[in-house]
Amino acid sequence: MFEIRIYYADSVKTTVLDPSGDFSIGEGKSCGYRLPAGSCPGAEVRLSYKRGVWTAECSGNVLHRGKQVKTAQLENGDMLVLDARNHVAAQLAEREEKPQAAVNLGGLKELLVGRADNCPLQLVHKRVSGSHAK
Repeated sequence: MFEIRIYYADSVKTTVLDPSGDFSIGEGKSCGYRLPAGSCPGAEVRLSYKRGVWTAECSGNVLHRGKQVKTAQLENGDMLVLDARNHVAAQLAEREEKPQAAVNLGGLKELLVGRADNCPLQLVHKRVSGSHAK
């Protein structure tokens, strides 16, 4: 199951995606998730799922991996930036039904997060470094 995380200013909204239908984000009246007027002028993203792949059809100045795109095949964790100035973005994320692990944070002064074996909280994704965050 997948979800889309929509970032706008200082907020994050999460919506579960239905693979049997399309989902759109933008300022337009027909968008499934409608952003406030002026938040991402001219930018819109329509997501669809076919043959095991999520595809984004983009209009306006939408960025994927730092480049303007009209169409992009998305992987888990990919981000689409609708407007960098207004901090408007959407991220595709695979939703786990159950957490794979639990970390007790009680009494910890710090927590190392990353892919390395010595990290108490391991995140296995190609964009996460060995020692990603502390």
